[in-house]
Amino acid sequence: GAKLRVAMEGPYNARQEAQDRGTHNLKGIGLTMEGIEQNSILYEVVLDHSMESHPRDVQTWVKSWLRARYGGACEPGEKAWAMIAESVYGIQHSVWGPYKSIITRRPSIDRQAVVFDGFQPTKLGYSPETLRDAWEILTTITGESGQCGGSKILDNSEFLLDLVTVTTQVLSNLLIDIYDRMLAAINELQPQELSRAWKSFEWAAVSMDTLLATHPKFRLSTWISDARSWATTDEEKARLEFNARNLITLWGPNGQISDYASRTWAGLINTYYLERWRMWIRHVEEALVSHEAVDQGRAHREIRSFEQEWQRRTTPAAAAADDHLDHAQPKPVWDIVAAIKAEMPMHLIPHRSN
Repeated sequence: GAKLRVAMEGPYNARQEAQDRGTHNLKGIGLTMEGIEQNSILYEVVLDHSMESHPRDVQTWVKSWLRARYGGACEPGEKAWAMIAESVYGIQHSVWGPYKSIITRRPSIDRQAVVFDGFQPTKLGYSPETLRDAWEILTTITGESGQCGGSKILDNSEFLLDLVTVTTQVLSNLLIDIYDRMLAAINELQPQELSRAWKSFEWAAVSMDTLLATHPKFRLSTWISDARSWATTDEEKARLEFNARNLITLWGPNGQISDYASRTWAGLINTYYLERWRMWIRHVEEALVSHEAVDQGRAHREIRSFEQEWQRRTTPAAAAADDHLDHAQPKPVWDIVAAIKAEMPMHLIPHRSN
């Protein structure tokens, strides 16, 4: 999420305020990003206005931006992005850090530890229904009858990237609703309902992983291969891979700032984040069967042991053992999105904003 209007109008307002005070120390604008491979629309709107005398209308700019992105007019795409601009990129309140998916959070029976405001929030600041409606529109773009420039739209890398990221976010939002179902089942001592909800949670997470694997920038294997490529010896390769794994997970040998640099990447979801949730759900299910309270402390100790072991998987054999890590031949994006639409458990989605 981000504030397109603030990014667009903020520098001009600051310049005017400075002039009203009789100062002229605002000379230009720029960007200093931390973790830059996300929210490209925000960076483009800022830099696109660096030479403008005044801000443009947000929706007018988004329409122009999308036509350049998709190679021409695309009515359904423009409609979908208008909705995304007003929801995901139209947040009114302050946001401290990027929004994160709850799949990257350590699981807990304490909802506030998983779904929260504050630094790197997971609680949504926009309507998930609006994003879901925009996603439905994006999935109607087939290029038939000359729509959006015809069949070439299906090979447009930027459109396919949008389809992957928006679908992933819809699934990520769905995880919150399913997690709430899981908590309700735990509180009401209903193991069968918990099992059903967990299956839907696991399906959504695995679907995210499978879809993200279609793009190299969203693969854990890309990150690890790049780190290892700088080495000249096997020892260096192992050390650089350890650092690469540690940076996006524990960030420190003992989790000094765990998940600060978390990423929703293929391979990382399935072999790390989802495995933590699988470990947690086993503890929860055992507690329900034995009619005892969930031992969160024991569950978290087991998870921490796993986290430390995971970052030490730096040999080729250990890496090969990681399920879903390489994705040498991922399925076509459209096949995966179609399957997700067909299997989406809509009955689990309440009509609410968070």
